[in-house]
Amino acid sequence: MIDKPAKRIRRPYNSVSIPIEFLELDEGSNHVVVMGSVNGHECRMILDTGASRTVADLAFVNEVFPEMEMEVNEQPSAGLGTNTMESHFFMAEEIIVGNKVLQGQLLAALDLSHVNDTYEMLGLPRIHLVLGSDILRAHKAIIDYGSKQLILG
Repeated sequence: MIDKPAKRIRRPYNSVSIPIEFLELDEGSNHVVVMGSVNGHECRMILDTGASRTVADLAFVNEVFPEMEMEVNEQPSAGLGTNTMESHFFMAEEIIVGNKVLQGQLLAALDLSHVNDTYEMLGLPRIHLVLGSDILRAHKAIIDYGSKQLILG
């Protein structure tokens, strides 16, 4: 059997390239991070293709949006090491990832203190958002590890 060359991945129409950063948690273990903002407030975002939904840190939301109306999610959230975590939903008017503007995104808000406690122990900066597959898929994301770029359409 003859190997066929791999198909070239085509960039989505009107795509933007956003620099990614690798945060080393320990030898051989990294988180992929991008910078952006939520409703005008700068934040650091982990890319998580395994997360079904984009999640904001509840402490971040309460700190920068104290008047934000949130709806309690009646179903416990799975993932992040637990299935008993209470979550909330809120509408982010604008999320900017690099130079890509996303309007009207429904986000979950969860207590991410266990993630940020680990980051603090490692001397790493706080995480404000987990950018999940809902947004990554909707914008035809390509994560190019070689060029350290996130491409969003």
